Amino acid sequence: MDVLVRSIYEVALDPGHIREVLGDIRTHLGASAFSMFNLDGSSGHPAVTTDGLSDSWLNDYETHWWQHDVWVQSAHQQNLITGGTTVIGAQLIERRDLIKTPWHNEGLAPNNIGDVLCTSLWQEGVPSPRMALSFYRPLESVDFGDQERQLLGRLAPHLTQALKFAETLDLFHQNKAINDALMNNTPHAVFLLSKDKRILFMNPVAEASLQQGSIQVGLKNERLLTVGLDSAPSLDEAFQWVDRGLMAPMVFIAGHGPLGPRMGSAKLLPISDRAGASLHHAFPHYLLIVDTQPPHDERALHLFGSLFKLTPAEQRILQEILEDKSPSNIAETLGTTLPTVRTHIQRILQKTGVRRITDLVHRVSQIRLSL
Repeated sequence: MDVLVRSIYEVALDPGHIREVLGDIRTHLGASAFSMFNLDGSSGHPAVTTDGLSDSWLNDYETHWWQHDVWVQSAHQQNLITGGTTVIGAQLIERRDLIKTPWHNEGLAPNNIGDVLCTSLWQEGVPSPRMALSFYRPLESVDFGDQERQLLGRLAPHLTQALKFAETLDLFHQNKAINDALMNNTPHAVFLLSKDKRILFMNPVAEASLQQGSIQVGLKNERLLTVGLDSAPSLDEAFQWVDRGLMAPMVFIAGHGPLGPRMGSAKLLPISDRAGASLHHAFPHYLLIVDTQPPHDERALHLFGSLFKLTPAEQRILQEILEDKSPSNIAETLGTTLPTVRTHIQRILQKTGVRRITDLVHRVSQIRLSL
């Protein structure tokens, strides 16, 4: 997973390798082909990149079949054409109904396409290209299942972010540096770092965030020393992860407000020599993305617990609290007593510096990560 995520973000720095990265994802999903369409394009939704599909099928799809694609029609009917949605063919139409359609018999079967796994690569309310990425399996293979849907669902936010960084479709047809266009309109603060942690580049959001004090980044002699007032993992630990080829997700205390510490989240990733060579900057080695408007998952919750030194039992109870369960329901779910649950809740509140559960939930909601 980490290797795929790292490759995805390198696409933002070197868009010419998008097909290679999508090919790696195709292999992990057990798919035979993929296509990525620009839904904001002409009426034929031209493909930005594909693999495993013939030119004749793509031409037929763009000029005719997209209007008769029952998967797309069903997605529209079920209001599933929304940013961040990942679906499998079985969620769109039952197979016994699919095989009765001309779309299946004349469009799919002759080209050995039996099932689809599709994700929408954009965020609602955020200006960006509306891209639909689909993976396909042949007729005689097993259909996609929840395991593949969940994997693509976890990768999709990273793909969306990388596409936003690349910014325009034209960049996918030009293997050139994206120096000035790099992430200028993304809502995230982005830093390019040298091997000795010097900041080589920061985008306008990062510059504005530093000036406004909305994120705390410690610097000395232009070298990055800290992210936040405290973080989990620490920045040194994050660099150790990245130097082993892994992505390092982080949560940190961004500052203090009326309700206590403000939370933030970030990702630190390595940049390969290949991707670094596509930039004008001198030898970038690391990519730091600070989520200034971060979305909550289990990994973020684990890092939140680490930051405030919560025990495993306290982290389990915090998870139940976030699912809006009462103390009595939590006790029943975890097979413990109500007084024990209440004691754990009090300790969680004390460690995180809040007085009420509503404030605790608000604090956790500040560190949503798309990991």
